[in-house]
Amino acid sequence: MEEAERPIEEEKEESEAFGPLTATAYAQRIGVRTDPRDPPLWLILVQVLAGFAAIVVGAELFAGFIDRAWRGSACATMGRGCGWAL
Repeated sequence: MEEAERPIEEEKEESEAFGPLTATAYAQRIGVRTDPRDPPLWLILVQVLAGFAAIVVGAELFAGFIDRAWRGSACATMGRGCGWAL
């Protein structure tokens, strides 16, 4: 019987773990009064700009990692290419 109850409890925990991931939900947590169905334009713009900034920063980190990995690889230090056109 315990086996049958476990999946339901796990589903409940999963649904509670991932609530609405919107700027409106976070704004309400800090005390800003907004309607989740009709958020103000400034809040929408903040969420869009934060998402875009996260994409740009992630791309920079990824490109920096690839660049450091390439410069530190044996192919780059021995002065010969490894078949990759860079």
